[in-house]
Amino acid sequence: QSRERAEAHGVTDIETAWLEGATAECIVQYANEHRADMVVMGSRGLSELKGIFIGSVSHKVLQLYDGNVLTVQ
Repeated sequence: QSRERAEAHGVTDIETAWLEGATAECIVQYANEHRADMVVMGSRGLSELKGIFIGSVSHKVLQLYDGNVLTVQ
C-alpha cells in the first residue's frame, strides 16, 4: 500500500528489502550500504519520553543513522 501511495504522488525510485536482525540496526546498515539520501519511517506516536524508555525503532534509527531521517505518523 505504501508503494502505491508513493507512486501515485510521482515517486519512482523505491527500494524494498527483507532483512533479519535487530530492526533499527538493520535499517541503518541497509541505508549506509545503499547510500540512502533519506530514511523515511512510520512512528507509532509515542511521546519522546515514552519512546526512549520503550525503545522505539524510529528513535533508535534517529540516534544511529548519520543522515536524514523522516518519521511520519
